[in-house]
Amino acid sequence: MRYGFIEEAQRIATDLLEAADCTDGRLPELFCGFSRDQIIEPLPYPTACSPQAWAATTPILLITSLMRYDVHVSRGGFWMDPVLPESYSDLHITNAPVGGDRIAIDISGSEPSVQGLPQGIAFHRGHRPWLTELLEQAGRQSQA
Repeated sequence: MRYGFIEEAQRIATDLLEAADCTDGRLPELFCGFSRDQIIEPLPYPTACSPQAWAATTPILLITSLMRYDVHVSRGGFWMDPVLPESYSDLHITNAPVGGDRIAIDISGSEPSVQGLPQGIAFHRGHRPWLTELLEQAGRQSQA
């Protein structure tokens, strides 16, 4: 996602979440597989840990990556520019932590809405500026 490979990121996320459907929603430490032409489901790897802590958080990272969700509390900004695959249904997230408060996020298609942002945090549609841009902006504000 960071380098603009949106379709590839969507495919990886979708395929991993489909693999989780085959393992009762619990991604194992690793799994092996063959072409879907040969075998439809991923095969369990006999010595893989399941659940594995890092694998358990993978779906959250996949979805937030596709949401292009980025918060920079010290700069007072919350950025989001979702690119969820068309095959995904609408997304509703509650109780997401931001700056000591909890927010709700709704995404319908590629249209996000956010409720409950803390005072001083502004929502921006699009990607977060690079850190160097934020620092330059902060420098200009302090000189003014």
